[in-house]
Amino acid sequence: MDLSAEQPQPTPRDDTCVQDLVIADMHTRKEIGVERYGTALQIHNGRDALRDLYEELLDGAMYVRQAIAERDMVDAGGAHHYLSTACLHGEHDYCKSPAGAAGPKKPAGCKFCSAPCRCTCHAGHAQIEAGPG
Repeated sequence: MDLSAEQPQPTPRDDTCVQDLVIADMHTRKEIGVERYGTALQIHNGRDALRDLYEELLDGAMYVRQAIAERDMVDAGGAHHYLSTACLHGEHDYCKSPAGAAGPKKPAGCKFCSAPCRCTCHAGHAQIEAGPG
């Protein structure tokens, strides 16, 4: 993601208004708060509102970054960029193996599609043909 690139102006549409969605969400959150805490959020409630906000913003930043990373892991053709759990944990031989703990598996590839493992341990080697699994 290139944060230095400017984004285009938004395209006007006669579609769902985001503000209306947020207002509906706020009503839902109020109902949940009353059910969970016995009251709607009120001022002078004994909590530090700035700290609560800061903690929520930190959580929100992580969720946003997760969504961006997941979006960026899908190429224009719809295929995802696969990194095997084995390679993630440094078990590169397991990734390359045609057999796993539960039996046959696709070596160095996603078990759900044909995406190859993108770990650098596979660089310079021909992609291993997908086996059963």
